[in-house]
Amino acid sequence: GMAKIFHEILEASVKRRTELITMQEKIDRDEDNEDAEDDEEALEDQEEEETFLLGEVCDAIGTSLRKCEGFLGYFTSEFIPAVEHLIDPEMHSMDIRLGLSMLCEFCEHAPRGAVEHLDTITQAFLHYAGVPDVMVVQPAFFGLYLCSNILLEHVPQPDDNTMSFAKEVYNRCFTFLGANQAREKECHDTTCNAASCAVHIIENYAEADLFNCESLFNKVVTHLPGKADEIEAQRLHGRLVYWIVNDHP
Repeated sequence: GMAKIFHEILEASVKRRTELITMQEKIDRDEDNEDAEDDEEALEDQEEEETFLLGEVCDAIGTSLRKCEGFLGYFTSEFIPAVEHLIDPEMHSMDIRLGLSMLCEFCEHAPRGAVEHLDTITQAFLHYAGVPDVMVVQPAFFGLYLCSNILLEHVPQPDDNTMSFAKEVYNRCFTFLGANQAREKECHDTTCNAASCAVHIIENYAEADLFNCESLFNKVVTHLPGKADEIEAQRLHGRLVYWIVNDHP
């Protein structure tokens, strides 16, 4: 019952978000509209309401995946198409961020269920980890970390697809952590996620000799200590302390 209600709310909200984007484009095009400012304000209010609603749905999805075993089947059959719509490049940054966050909830709380959808999910996270907009880059890096865990735990290793995925994640981490943008204050949360993802990649794939771990680690070091995202910073620092205590190469 509740799953069906969540789904209906999500579908209706995604539909309204798409309509709002179309309306915004119309306002932007119509330069002679005397009421443009009022229309713009009304749209902003509606967008805030929809963003809040989608955030609540995202939290509810996470809770349901954690606590209700029966929710998983419903999520994969009914919710994923709506989430795919949210992460369409035509949508706004906040929509994409929320869609990626929903996929993170899926990967974190239902990893076995996520395995059969990993091709689609990893491509989405890899794509958005490489765009300039940090609002979507942050959940993308957290998603890549989660996907790597799923591959290592639920797919027999060594596996060629996992190894090529790890190389792509390495490239994304290396590029982002080496960019000037990663040092900007508004990027601190995202940089912390990228550094944490990089440490995970080094720790789990170093023996496969897929890439230059030392050069990626040097990029991570330039961003220490991790700032802003407290949970992610604790995770990152915890792994590094573990390495030091255990003489990790």
